[in-house]
Amino acid sequence: MTAAQMAAVAAVATPETPEERVVRVRAALERWGILGVVAEVALAHEVALDELLGRTRIATVVRARHAAWSRLYRELFWSGPQLASVFAVDDSSVSKALVRLAAAEVSDATAAA
Repeated sequence: MTAAQMAAVAAVATPETPEERVVRVRAALERWGILGVVAEVALAHEVALDELLGRTRIATVVRARHAAWSRLYRELFWSGPQLASVFAVDDSSVSKALVRLAAAEVSDATAAA
């Protein structure tokens, strides 16, 4: 096995730490120029940006993360797979969250009428 092949195997075999994941997601958001939008959502929901970018399943953080996905989807026309790729999550997680948020908005609009 060549050195390059060994390095590739080591990279796959080494799991990413939560801190490394946050750094990677933050860099991707900066590269796309949307870190500020996500930071605004985190601030509005009173959660730390790094928590929103991480994998925590604390309810308040999850709501903020889903709100960020929704805002990027609706205002900047990002697709579910694009969001999933940048946030390093499965695209079914993004699509389910977007459907759940849309259903909640319809329910709220119906209740208000």
